[in-house]
Amino acid sequence: MSNNSASSIRGAIHTALSALSTVQAVAHGHTQQYTGYPTVKIWLQSVQTELVDTAKLQKRVYVYALEVVQDSSQKARAQAETDFQDCIDQILDKFQSEWTLTDNCDIGLSGETTTILRDSGQGIQVSAIIPLEVTTYLDA
Repeated sequence: MSNNSASSIRGAIHTALSALSTVQAVAHGHTQQYTGYPTVKIWLQSVQTELVDTAKLQKRVYVYALEVVQDSSQKARAQAETDFQDCIDQILDKFQSEWTLTDNCDIGLSGETTTILRDSGQGIQVSAIIPLEVTTYLDA
């Protein structure tokens, strides 16, 4: 039986994202400090807990936001858009092809990926939020 905490799950997501060739940096939380583009930010969006049986086994569902951030101030806008789209595709492919993350946690993409465009004053910044659902079972 797995007994995963939010911290161990976040670490496993970080490791999976860091291994992707299109991801230049992985950050935690709502930081605005980036060391390369595209950067993927990870933060906890929601948690649901459900008692599964009388033995006090709990099902816990964590929903993490994976925000892909790309800036066009360091490269041509067309290349920045291509890098952004390639990064999103690689993240989607990774989490659609692998069904477990760590200690038998089930993972899946949930919901719609939304895109936000901002003018940073030095160039265009675009981001997309990909919701990632992680299900684990916790012993009492």
